Amino acid sequence: MYRLPGLDLLRAIAIVWVMLFHAYALFGLGTGFAWLSGDGWMGVDIFFVLSGFLIGGQVLQPLQRGERLSFGKFYARRAWRILPAFAVVLALYAGFPALREAAGMAPWWQFATFTMNLSIDYRHQQAFSQAWSLCVEEHFYLLFPLLAWWLTRKPSAIKFVSVCAGVVLLGVVLRGAVWWHDAGIVSPRNWYVEDIYYPTWMRLDGLLMGVMLAVLRVYRPQLWSRWQLHANAVLLAGVGLSVLALWLFRDRTGLLANAVGWPLLSWGLGVVVFAAVNQHSVIGRWRLPGAGWIAAISYSLYLSHKIALHLVQVAWGVQLQRHGAGALVAYVGAILLLGAALHYLVERPFLRMRDRRRMVPEAIADSVLGQSPSTPIPPTQPDRESGTDDRMQAMGSQGELDGTYFARRNMKTEVIATSSCSPRQGILPERRARYAALVDIVSAVGDEYTHGRAPSSLASSRLSAGVAGRLRPVLAGAGDQAVVSPGLAAGESRRVRGGAMAGAHGKPPALFRSGLYAAVRVFVRA
Repeated sequence: MYRLPGLDLLRAIAIVWVMLFHAYALFGLGTGFAWLSGDGWMGVDIFFVLSGFLIGGQVLQPLQRGERLSFGKFYARRAWRILPAFAVVLALYAGFPALREAAGMAPWWQFATFTMNLSIDYRHQQAFSQAWSLCVEEHFYLLFPLLAWWLTRKPSAIKFVSVCAGVVLLGVVLRGAVWWHDAGIVSPRNWYVEDIYYPTWMRLDGLLMGVMLAVLRVYRPQLWSRWQLHANAVLLAGVGLSVLALWLFRDRTGLLANAVGWPLLSWGLGVVVFAAVNQHSVIGRWRLPGAGWIAAISYSLYLSHKIALHLVQVAWGVQLQRHGAGALVAYVGAILLLGAALHYLVERPFLRMRDRRRMVPEAIADSVLGQSPSTPIPPTQPDRESGTDDRMQAMGSQGELDGTYFARRNMKTEVIATSSCSPRQGILPERRARYAALVDIVSAVGDEYTHGRAPSSLASSRLSAGVAGRLRPVLAGAGDQAVVSPGLAAGESRRVRGGAMAGAHGKPPALFRSGLYAAVRVFVRA
């Protein structure tokens, strides 16, 4: 499984920062950790930028290739990713009040509908309040695919820039107006949390920044690659912007911080994420031991960490009050134990179940086409907090890897979709096997590129026999029926005869060597 250490590191930093912040602010970790009370909340904003970037790329890549976006599949993947672990933790909070870190809790249906961040009474409903950020992300998952589909119907850079500028300006105006209104009213309620910090429409800056990065990578790959060459300088600029934003947040509830501090912080964190994608940058190549595992279980940690902190406080709170180091060890141990249990017992089994369901169409395709099972592709594990496949995450991580990654399973699903059609409606039956073989070959070579292996290494890879043995007969039989469209040149296609594509000595043809950094769609005429 191929993962980007830079993004794993950022995800691990984000979840650790948030948990330590809560441990100090809510559970009395000790005066030695007072510095966490100022900036630990920023970990959630890192998650927002990561989600915008990864989910944005997942939605935009098929649209950029001119393919139909499957809303049903997208929402189903999100549901399999988010709901099981969330439902278990919600059931614990609702069914066992002794596990709550605070006595009051919003009605369960507000959590179930992901609306608790819009109408919470924070003074009396603090239990499981960390779910507010999940509500923001769920609203993003629901609306962004629709917005992306609308914007890409007639792609326009001016239209996209206008939407982005409108979202930023709307946030600045709303936060400023609410601050002016609420700051002048003496009220016992926590108006800052309820009216500015939690509502979705106030917290779109981080998600927007991530989406902008995804748009740059998908629609301007050359520009993305050019800037990736200067990832370390970009990283330095991102750190500078983030420090400036944190300086504004010295008065966390002040007007200036809440009006312009959020977009400034999101820009800084977004630039850091951009640099972290490059595996040759300072942060991108830093493989901190344990960071990958923390990142892998970060979603379960986020959901359950307050329960763990509360149980430790109830059991040993008095004894740990004067021992900051001992309290830290106890809190960290309990958090990791409960988070890992939730991940391995609930989250991961459902992710595997989702992946098995996704592979059913591929198995059916092999059966209908009379083929032996094709070369297996190792199952990928979704990115924590975002759900994007690791290999999709890896795409574009280096300057030479632009474009998109070929989805073999989607193509095989298309084969099945046409298997019951008449010759005028779909692919002729006698050409289905040839079609599927082409798909297997192209996807196999594409996987080699995605994993960073040079084309020449195919001769010694586990895929060499399948590629070399099936390339010539299949393509020679296809003749000039094959139409290949590289994803890097949308709308540009050319007809290539099988003999010209076959290459010599069983090596990958020149077309693959030059163009398979991007997704390749293969069609056989009916």
